[in-house]
Parts: sequence; structure tokens; C-alpha cells
Amino acid sequence: VNPGSVASKLVGARVVVRGNAHDPSRGREREGDHAALMEQSQVHHHGRCRGQLHVARDRDIQGQVVFYDMPDEVASSARVHRVALRPALAKHKKKILCGDWNAQNEFAFGSEDRQVSICYGKDGSVIDQVKIKAAPVGIHFGGRRSTAVKRIVSVNMGRETILLYDLNEKDNALELAFQARYGDIVDYRWFGAGYIVAGFSLGYVVVISTRMSVLSLHMNEIGQEQYCAKFHDTWLHAICYNEINGMVATCGDACIKVVRMADWKEIAMENLHRDAAAFDDLNWTVDGRLLSVSCHNGWLHHFKLVHMEQACTTLDSAALPSAAHLIAAILTPFTPPVLVFTVVSMVGCITLAMSWALEVSVWQLLQAMFGFGLRL
Repeated sequence: VNPGSVASKLVGARVVVRGNAHDPSRGREREGDHAALMEQSQVHHHGRCRGQLHVARDRDIQGQVVFYDMPDEVASSARVHRVALRPALAKHKKKILCGDWNAQNEFAFGSEDRQVSICYGKDGSVIDQVKIKAAPVGIHFGGRRSTAVKRIVSVNMGRETILLYDLNEKDNALELAFQARYGDIVDYRWFGAGYIVAGFSLGYVVVISTRMSVLSLHMNEIGQEQYCAKFHDTWLHAICYNEINGMVATCGDACIKVVRMADWKEIAMENLHRDAAAFDDLNWTVDGRLLSVSCHNGWLHHFKLVHMEQACTTLDSAALPSAAHLIAAILTPFTPPVLVFTVVSMVGCITLAMSWALEVSVWQLLQAMFGFGLRL
């Protein structure tokens, strides 16, 4: 990484993990299953659920999911505690491939037998179970409103189509298909009020809508592409989205790119050496400041957006900006022509409002305000 990169570049640090290095997690597993399960549960607790902690994990028996229930006081304790184990009542014949939680402690998971099950994590009871036409690659909960309960189960079926299965309207399942020139569906994420951003193997990033139109019951946006662009020339390996910074990150072609979704402008790119670009996955931290990328050959990259750090420092309560800095920050986004037009428009509107309230003409109001007259 070039340490002298400009503000629009990514700043990163790399850590190499050797293949035969000592792995502390393996030692804990040998000491007992509960210690290792507690560690995984704590990670999941901070990322997903609140209140009671539920974690699903594939067991030795293929097709079985077990929920590990741990109260908050146990999760925050450093001691090893015995946790309650509850198997999901949904049964699958083959191994579990993927799954996702929603805020209502509902867990959706799919297996190689081309079935998707939705279970309640509290007691393992089955909410629904559906058969799909291809093995699931990824499952995510979403919703058509940003504030609504996320009860739409979306499934990446064989990297070809995305199934939308609404638990509130089970008879109206939808399947989203894409153009063949995009390639296979690598991954996708829900964002905003019912939108999906998907990354494809041939380098394309596509935004598609799942929203129903409010103006007409016959017209809707479901399945309509809102945006499409090719960010990688040869291939795209992974994609992730962060709600806090409103940015999408992609990796492929031995480089990492960050795109601002407000205007779909590429604001950062970092080229990596081919030996360090055997990408596995990437993800943002919750606050959107750091981006981590893992690789199959042991490389682990951590990147920080410079301008994001500057923005967070400016808004830090420990270093309050001065009035001049606040005014400069407010006026910076406006170009001079836009600023002049805005000021003139505001003055004109205020003048018209005052002349109407005082029941005088605009010219008489200007004469009274500035103390000049004109003889005709």
C-alpha cells in the first residue's frame, strides 16, 4: 500500500497468517465444545440478535441445525457456562449451506437438498419450509420498507436467480432473473426501502427494486433495474454494503473498489499484488470506517477510508469545530452559481411575501427599505 496515497485512496495494513501456525481456537475446541461455542455465540450476539442469544451451527449429522441459547449475563462473563441446546425441528437430508437471522429471532437456512426452512430460534419450531429449484448459495432477510419488519426471505438459487419469499404473503413468491451477460450471481445485499444490490461474476453491479408502486396497483417496480455498471473488467469475487456510510465495496481483478451509492461514483480503489489477491470475502465494520478483506492464501487486508476518518474526526465531540469551520462545511457542497441562485431566490421570495403581507407593491417596498425614489 502506498502510504502517500491521496484522500480518495484506501489506506490499509496487511497481516500474513501462516498455514501451520498455532490456532488458539482449536485448542479451546479440544478442551470442550462449550468454550468454542460460547466464543462463536458472542460474535454472533454483537452482529445480529439482542436479548437472548441464539446461534445456529451445522452439527456432525448433516442437515441438522442446533440453537445455542445463552442469556446476556452469561455472554458477558469470562467464565465458561453450560448453555441450553435446542435442535431445530426442521429436518434436512443433506448438509446446511447458508442461513440468516432477522430481528424477530427467526432463522432461515437452506441445504443441499434444495429446501429452505424458517424456524423460530426460541423453541426451534418450524414457521415454514419450501422447496426450491436449485441449491441455495446465500440467504438474506429483507423488506420493502426500511422501517418495516424484515420477513422477506431472499435466496440465491444456484447463482442464477433470486427467490423472494414473503412470510406474510406466502402465495406471492417471486423470482428475479437477470441478463446472461452479467454472469453468475456472486452475492447480494438488501438496502434502503426494498432495493437489492447484486454483484455478478463478470464484474457487473446491478441495483434492482422489489417495491410495489403506491400510485397504481397494476404498475410496480418489482424486477426493474435501477442501476447497472461494470466495475471489474474480468471478474468480481465479493460485494458488501454498509448502511452507515452508504457505500458498496467490491473485490476482483486483483483490486478493491469502493463506490458511493448516492451518486454511484467510484471514490477509492486499491490495486493488490496477484499473490495477495486470492479473495475469499470482504465486509465493513458496523460504523463503516474499516473494510476487511480475507484471502484463501492467508492474507488479511484491513483498509480505512481517509475521508471517512476525517469526517468522523470533524464530528467528534471531543474536538468541536469553530463557527467558521461549520459555515465552510455547510457551503462547501454548493458551487458558486448554485449558491448565487439560491440566495437571490430566497431574497425574492421574502420580498414578495412582505409586499403581500403589507398590501403594497414590490417597488414601494424597495423604496421604503432603501430610502430612494424615482421620478417618472
